[in-house]
Amino acid sequence: MAFSLNQIMLIGNVADTFELRQTPSGKSVTDISLQVKTLFQRRDNNEWQTGTSYHTVVLWGRQAEIAQQFLKQGSQVYISGRLKTEEWESEDGQKRRKTKVTAREIILLDSKYELPQLADLSPVSGGINKAFIIGNMSRDPELRQTPSGEDVCNFGVATNMRWQPEGGDMQEETEFHNVVAWGALAKEVGEKIKKGQKVMVQGPCTTRSWETPDGDKRYTTEINADEVLLLGYNSMGNAPMTAGAPATSTQSSTSASSSEDLPEIPEINHESEIKPEDLPF
Repeated sequence: MAFSLNQIMLIGNVADTFELRQTPSGKSVTDISLQVKTLFQRRDNNEWQTGTSYHTVVLWGRQAEIAQQFLKQGSQVYISGRLKTEEWESEDGQKRRKTKVTAREIILLDSKYELPQLADLSPVSGGINKAFIIGNMSRDPELRQTPSGEDVCNFGVATNMRWQPEGGDMQEETEFHNVVAWGALAKEVGEKIKKGQKVMVQGPCTTRSWETPDGDKRYTTEINADEVLLLGYNSMGNAPMTAGAPATSTQSSTSASSSEDLPEIPEINHESEIKPEDLPF
């Protein structure tokens, strides 16, 4: 049984050439850069604008071999997978992070017919960039205002994945996702959701960069939330539902059973090198 969700769906075009590599054990692997162009409506005037994002997609095994055989620069492809952040230490001793997409599914979308080049994107053309995560808030939301007076809220969500390699012990891996919400949604999140609560977040995944006062370039990958749902409560207006408690339980009986029937959720302590107050808007 899964306790969280970490999923992203992309439709875009291969942005650059790529090479097939072999691991020491002989498994094929390749990284492709995917350019995704989407249309979105501006928050201030609802005008349609074009947004472009780039994603590094990791393909393993037969998927990597298929990509090497059939994909080229410009090819359109559908990818579904999970977000995975790699961390390493640079030569100057600074921690560095990069978020990639580990592919689960790949669908080749190039047409066998010669189609005309699209001059402009429209609501029925372009790509898809949608991330879905269900996990626990890893820190309290940071609600602030931009210089123009718009509400913006930064928060973190932790997801985990368990698997058991053949002949090995059970493994567990936790991913920490940076999320940003804007406007009315930002205010709702900042006022009503706290660290440790379970949430669902849906929105595009983007990477942006800026320069620090020292002149160093920094990158952050974040999910721009279109939707945030607080989970784990009964929306019918009754007491929160708990495992092992009947639907007609009163608030007092639910509270009494929750500590007995539900496993204790460990506290998540994650300090990111990215401080919300340092991010420019």
